[in-house]
Amino acid sequence: QVLSKDLYQALAKGQRQPSSAANLNRSEILFAGGEKLVTHQTMISLYASLPEMNPDSLPNDFAKILAQMLNLKEGVVGQALKGSEPYPLIKEKLSPAEIRDIEGLKIASLRLKEEESPFFPQTETAAAVTGFIDKDASGQYGLEGFYDKVLGDPKVASLILSLDYAVQSMAEKLLKESQADLEFRSGQILVLDPKNGEILALATWPSFDPNHYEKEKLKNFQNPVVQKIFEPGSVFKPLTMAAAIQEQKVTPETTYTDEGVVRIGQIPIYNYSNRKYGQQTMTQVLEKSINTGAVWALQQLGPELFLKYLEKFGFFEKTNVDLQGEVFS
Repeated sequence: QVLSKDLYQALAKGQRQPSSAANLNRSEILFAGGEKLVTHQTMISLYASLPEMNPDSLPNDFAKILAQMLNLKEGVVGQALKGSEPYPLIKEKLSPAEIRDIEGLKIASLRLKEEESPFFPQTETAAAVTGFIDKDASGQYGLEGFYDKVLGDPKVASLILSLDYAVQSMAEKLLKESQADLEFRSGQILVLDPKNGEILALATWPSFDPNHYEKEKLKNFQNPVVQKIFEPGSVFKPLTMAAAIQEQKVTPETTYTDEGVVRIGQIPIYNYSNRKYGQQTMTQVLEKSINTGAVWALQQLGPELFLKYLEKFGFFEKTNVDLQGEVFS
């Protein structure tokens, strides 16, 4: 509860109903090409006017009837009708069928109200990037959390991202297909523009639907790319090789002979699936992600230069990406 205070606080807000409707008309968030990632829509909400409600004029089992019409639990409706709030919210985002049913009751103390609501038209796409908006119109996680005050400012028309809709969609498709084959518990794809470092895609699996975040699992709200710490593994190989090439310790054509294992002291380091490749160039080391080849290149570079290059690459600093909750260790 202490370490994950913000997470539990956001969930708690999503599981309760506010005493009155909040102004949820926030600024839009757009992909680089203008496709809408977060916008707003008009919805119909149902309120009860308790000062005007005459119990004697209501049908028997009124709370039960209302609950069945709205697909709610009878206890939730009953608690709202008996609470201290004079104008309780019964349900928001009513369907056309629900609206017709409520109008058919012809009960004056039930009020249908038109309101603006945040809407995530891409549903789960880039949800780890956007975060969500709670019942009090506060941004939680991702861009919504980071730019909460900005997006709530009526002077701000929209927030335009570097994310490319096509690249983001393809990255998420690849993750879903790979998860079905490999059955991994979590996966991420990050695509950057090498010319300027702009993020073209930040995809995660599993994802969640920000439109119905209150139904989601707590762990799905976190963006693993910025909010979790893990060993980088083979993604370090290109950095090791770049440093060795920059220091002219190797070239892309430099060769070495792979025996399938290399020892650091008494610790053996094997290739994936214990493969043995024989003579390979540094280019082939990267193409085949050969563990022993990366170790060999590092040995040519030396630990002191390697550490210096890690500092130059910025591994000991936060990225300060504009997403809420970046962790650093």
